[in-house]
Amino acid sequence: MKKTYLISLLLLLSTIQVKAQHLYEILWESDGIAYLAVLAITEDDAFFRVNYFINGEENIVSFKADVINRENHINYFDGFDVKSIKGSSNDNYYADNFYVVSDKSSAYKKYSEPINNIYRYNDENPIIEEDIDIIWKGKKIKYWNKVDQSDITPEYLQQFFKIDEKEYQYFLKNYTPKKDTDLPTPKNIAVLATPLSVYIKSNIYKTQKTFPKQWIVEQLKKKFEVTQVSYIDNNWLVVMSYSGRYSKQEWHISTTFPEQWIESMWKKNYRITEVNYVNNKWVLIMTKGENFGKKQAWNKDEKFPIDWVNNKYEQNLKVTNIIYGEGEWLVIMTDKGLGYSEELYQFEYYPKEPMSIQYDKYKMTVRTIAYGDNSWIYVLVKKLTVYKQNNQLCKNLDEVKQFIDNNNTKSITDIVIEY
Repeated sequence: MKKTYLISLLLLLSTIQVKAQHLYEILWESDGIAYLAVLAITEDDAFFRVNYFINGEENIVSFKADVINRENHINYFDGFDVKSIKGSSNDNYYADNFYVVSDKSSAYKKYSEPINNIYRYNDENPIIEEDIDIIWKGKKIKYWNKVDQSDITPEYLQQFFKIDEKEYQYFLKNYTPKKDTDLPTPKNIAVLATPLSVYIKSNIYKTQKTFPKQWIVEQLKKKFEVTQVSYIDNNWLVVMSYSGRYSKQEWHISTTFPEQWIESMWKKNYRITEVNYVNNKWVLIMTKGENFGKKQAWNKDEKFPIDWVNNKYEQNLKVTNIIYGEGEWLVIMTDKGLGYSEELYQFEYYPKEPMSIQYDKYKMTVRTIAYGDNSWIYVLVKKLTVYKQNNQLCKNLDEVKQFIDNNNTKSITDIVIEY
């Protein structure tokens, strides 16, 4: 039987205020439901909030955990004292346990850096504390990361706390609202749609103030994949397409370009399939599957790296993404992929209005477009069959959503913002 603890919430909060410096975010999936949690860690205690949806209803639970450190580098969070904060589906929620497998000696570093070897085991089946092998019966979580201070916004915290709670006020104390002058208004939002292929059969999308991690995880289980990510009118926009051709997807969001993460994912046979620089952050989607080639390369430079592109093209790599961010052009090239068997390949620079070229007149198809440094760049390819692509210049998120709805028989292949 689980032990009963009488530590008051007020006492726990006072401990957090003295010792906890950061929030940590945890994401996992169970039985088709995605659970998003935040955690504050002290030397001896942990405080969890978990957000999840059942039948469209939002639920929030709270529980505490003892932090138990083992000499064999297998440490765990022993959860207890579940309380319902919001929703009607929390009666059967059991406190979660998390097992951290690491060879690092510093517990602080262990919990401050992204951790790959973390397993979750639920209290519905009591833990045999002495049997360390039981952790291998647990399910590996999707990720465990430190939350960047810039991401701790009111909208983010409201996923886990009610606004009248002391915890909400405590974690919000360092939040600095953006001024109106810090939020540029798009001049144009170019949206490009291409006819659905045998690989892409349907599209869905989601908009919300915070990045829709749980929604993505749940749709991945249904064999949808992320194909477009943008940030418009202070909302994230994520488009997912159903194809069934990819096995797994992972994402990374950071203020700096994640070179090491890309290298580590390449070693696991993942390839970059979507990249954007929005909301002052790099967003990368990497996909695992046999159909996206064995080789991939990227180049990032203040000037567009045309010589590098031409060199890679001679090595049979094709341009799959172009993005402008932090004052630099980023070009992604891949050796092989479904639909990348073009006959002719060229760039076109247009420092004027986007979508002004009649590329279909010359039997050309737009592979991708990008905007940066006061210029639009089109990657044009010539194919035996020319797709009839639709495009529109939108001014706001509502117009973009309307375009997507009106093109539900096409794949959304680009959403590019001109500021």
